[in-house]
Amino acid sequence: MIGPGIVPVWVCMPVQGMSYRVIPVLFNSNLVFLVIAVVIETGAIATNDSLLFKLIGVPWVLAGLLLVIGRFCFDTYRRAHTIYALTKDYAYIVRDGRFPFVVSLNLATTHPISFRRRGDGSGTVTFGPRFLSFSSEMFYSYSRRTFSDVPNVDEVFRFVTDAVVRAHAPKT
Repeated sequence: MIGPGIVPVWVCMPVQGMSYRVIPVLFNSNLVFLVIAVVIETGAIATNDSLLFKLIGVPWVLAGLLLVIGRFCFDTYRRAHTIYALTKDYAYIVRDGRFPFVVSLNLATTHPISFRRRGDGSGTVTFGPRFLSFSSEMFYSYSRRTFSDVPNVDEVFRFVTDAVVRAHAPKT
């Protein structure tokens, strides 16, 4: 799973299934893009102009649909192919599938560790300082340094902080 000789003491997957969390600014701008594309395309279809003029807006409508709806499908796919693991000294974020990667975070040197809880008890554990960027907000703050959408985030955070304490303990 992670690599040869690496034995995890804890493994978890993100919450599975379709998630309908909405990022207001991003969702609204994508929705406005879709509405404008649909209005322009509807106007073009209503005219007596050439077929080419009528078809020119179709890609824009499809792009708007992808922005509004497609991101939910991408998020579901990405979470289905992600695993989080802890060993004695490291936290691992492993993703397989179409966009594979493995991130290992040394628990002894990764500071601060924080978490954000949602109403259903799930949430995100963040390793290191938070960096806000367009891409992390676009994909619900999924950076390469988070355990995102973990069920029972309080328990996961407690387990991670216990692992950090063990990583800082003197080696015998």
